[in-house]
Amino acid sequence: MSAGPIWEMSNTEFLKVFDIVKQSLIPVGPVVDELDSIHKTIYAEYTQFDLILTQLKDKIGKILDEQGQPWFMESTKRYFFDHEHQSDDWYLQRKSRIPQEDKDFYISRLQTYSSWKYPGLIFRPGLHDLVQHMVCYDPLYLVDKTDNLLFPCQLEFPEQYRRRLRPVVIDEQSENSLDALPNEQFGVVLAYDYFNFLPLYIIERLLKQVYSKLRPGGTICFTFNDCDTDKAMQLVENYQASYIPGKALKHVIKSIGYEITFEYNNHSPTTWLEIKKPGQLKSIRGGQIMTKVTPLALAPLSENTLPK
Repeated sequence: MSAGPIWEMSNTEFLKVFDIVKQSLIPVGPVVDELDSIHKTIYAEYTQFDLILTQLKDKIGKILDEQGQPWFMESTKRYFFDHEHQSDDWYLQRKSRIPQEDKDFYISRLQTYSSWKYPGLIFRPGLHDLVQHMVCYDPLYLVDKTDNLLFPCQLEFPEQYRRRLRPVVIDEQSENSLDALPNEQFGVVLAYDYFNFLPLYIIERLLKQVYSKLRPGGTICFTFNDCDTDKAMQLVENYQASYIPGKALKHVIKSIGYEITFEYNNHSPTTWLEIKKPGQLKSIRGGQIMTKVTPLALAPLSENTLPK
């Protein structure tokens, strides 16, 4: 049994000392053997320490799993209540309190994947303005459960660009909700501030479907309310987010076949994850006419740019 990462760090220093003693020009007698004996004793103690610590973590994990079951059910109950009783406008206005510096960081991460060579997709684009940072994808699919939820973000752009967008209405509760989308075509999928409000089983259902829509090497970037942190649990208790333990979600991610390539949490309830479908992202597109897509909020208004 390994003595764990704590031992690995300490052992590096022990070995440095051994090398110095062994290479000493001054006779040290039996000291080397004594140090070696102590070294073995310390290793045994570290091993026992790591074993007890692992057992403690497993015990705490089981307790937390048991305590979490009611919260899983509560999140599902809240989800269906909102689905049946809340308006589209309510969904548009609902947002997590994500600090601007974190959002800026997410955008910088998203831009590392920017490429016109692949189609892109964004779940619930809403009023978060992240569509502006995905206009490079050709085409760009917008996905939500009603047309009314998809319409406002399209008005940010001139009509000429709006014709290139691909709005798709889905039933997010269905196991076949993404059937209308092409298979193995997407380079990047974004779910910003969307999984934060979904129960885990629906997130799992969507991730399984997205897997078949991504090209090999394609990535899905998303945020979620990471209930392995106390701040995220406070949001759950205040009916402001879903109960999604990071450990449980990562287990789901790996069981589907994704690779976790990047994780970021700036001491906040929200964690940003990037997960990849194994393989190398490739495209046969050889070129594209380049142009700049300017949101209407930044463009001079005229009869040609006003929403029709």
